[in-house]
Amino acid sequence: MRKIWFQIHWFLGIFLFLFLSLAALSGAVLSFEKEIITALNPKIYNKTEEKKPFVPSEILEIIKQRYPKGRVMLIMEDKEAIFPIARIMQPGQKGHESMFYAINPEIKEVTLLKGEKMFKFMDDFHRRLSANVIGKEIVAFTTLALLVLTLSGVYLYWGRLRHRFFASFKIDFRKKGRAFLYQFHSAIGMWLLPWYLLMTLSGLYWSYGWVTNTFNFIAGVEVAMKHGGHGKKMQNKGKEEPQIPVQRFDEAWQVFVNSGIAYEKAMIMLFVKGKMVSINYLDATSSHPEAYNAVMVDTREKKVAMHKKFEDLPLGEQLAKSMVVLHSGEYFGRVGQISVFIASLGMGVFVITGWMLYLDRRKKKKRKMEKI
Repeated sequence: MRKIWFQIHWFLGIFLFLFLSLAALSGAVLSFEKEIITALNPKIYNKTEEKKPFVPSEILEIIKQRYPKGRVMLIMEDKEAIFPIARIMQPGQKGHESMFYAINPEIKEVTLLKGEKMFKFMDDFHRRLSANVIGKEIVAFTTLALLVLTLSGVYLYWGRLRHRFFASFKIDFRKKGRAFLYQFHSAIGMWLLPWYLLMTLSGLYWSYGWVTNTFNFIAGVEVAMKHGGHGKKMQNKGKEEPQIPVQRFDEAWQVFVNSGIAYEKAMIMLFVKGKMVSINYLDATSSHPEAYNAVMVDTREKKVAMHKKFEDLPLGEQLAKSMVVLHSGEYFGRVGQISVFIASLGMGVFVITGWMLYLDRRKKKKRKMEKI
């Protein structure tokens, strides 16, 4: 059995090393997307300048003048930004390629956030290698292969783990050649094992529909969550949507602002469910960047009809809505985020040391054959 798992381990590592490296390196960049976007846009994310309240209808009118055919998905107020931020989908783009723009109501300016195009490309590359369906299937299989590599690595290293557990995490730099490579490869793997399991299991959630559906069924989530955790699949795709009076969004936003809810970031979703307008927000106590609380505003009665806190959701639904930050490590705060970043970069170490071990093994095998 050990020999079989050894063959599987080196086979997957050798033949998928390129895809493993590409997925990991792009993931490392995506780990700090929010921080990089903020750093690239100092004139927008500026806490020192005074902010003015915005009116959704005015923002929509400004966007319509700049992008007549653009579709506004949401408008967001971030306490760290001096301007409201809108998510706009341009004609011909897929839904996941919609981008965020800063709206300056005073001069009626619509500005694409710096770094948005780069990160949209990076996200598409990370999930599909920028190759649509074929790329998505390659990434999905690579994610599954990484899980097998991780578990098979533990199995192959189990003897040392069982007898010298703490020593299994140490690297003896006095060793040389194959002995050093093997210990280095194995010890680094043990340090990063929890994060690789987290990355692969959360990655499989998007890779295969049956994984998503199974998880949601077990978790008791009725509707599969979209990437980002706080949105749901669009209904009636392809059908022309009825025009919604924009003043209803103004009324809903005003009700929310006047409700006394202390928010750090809030987004008004530009669709209406009957007489309800949906607003999602984060506050100072939110556990992570995707822990959105949900408010439904009744635009006829002009009152908050429903207020659902994230922490009050069942655990399964919380996890489903947190899948993005589980994958990035942000679920565990800055320590988790940095750990996933290191683990992503560390994939290159496994590729290099794995290849060196493989080549060394082939060289020894060749010498042995020559002696016969």
